[in-house]
Amino acid sequence: QYAAQIQTGSFTIFGITTLVSGTLSTGEFRTAATPPNNLIRGTPYTGRPARFKGWYKFTSVQGDSCAMYIWLHKWNGSSRDTIGFGGMFPKVSVPNWTEWDFEIDYKSQDLPDSVSIVFASSADGENFRGQDGNTIIVDDMSIETATGIPVVLMPDVQVSVFPNPAQERVHWKF
Repeated sequence: QYAAQIQTGSFTIFGITTLVSGTLSTGEFRTAATPPNNLIRGTPYTGRPARFKGWYKFTSVQGDSCAMYIWLHKWNGSSRDTIGFGGMFPKVSVPNWTEWDFEIDYKSQDLPDSVSIVFASSADGENFRGQDGNTIIVDDMSIETATGIPVVLMPDVQVSVFPNPAQERVHWKF
């Protein structure tokens, strides 16, 4: 019934125009930090899923790519070690609902302590690169364990976003 739409846009402040990629991610967003350091990726998670699945539509502007990925990591005391990773970075528009389904490539036998799931309307948006209007819409995301049983992400969360379309302010109701 609902999906998340993420879009790259630009805004001008004090006469300077800046490109900003839309991002949907697990983790914490710190408004007081300087981009790209304001997104602290990850949420506690100790499983070892085999696959990451869902549905998407994508509008590419001038060959810009979007990003969809899952990253499992473990804190080693001073930094994060990558335990597993899977993702895709489409560059071609996908106008109809299309399923993504990719395996997670494990680099270690360790159990992760957290997971980052990221969707970005411009794959290099973290570095303020992309194309204004690049848009990805995602829905029905799940991770699948080795048992083959999918785990639906946030099945009980009902979200309303309004007004739509918005100009200056968006309200989220959970």
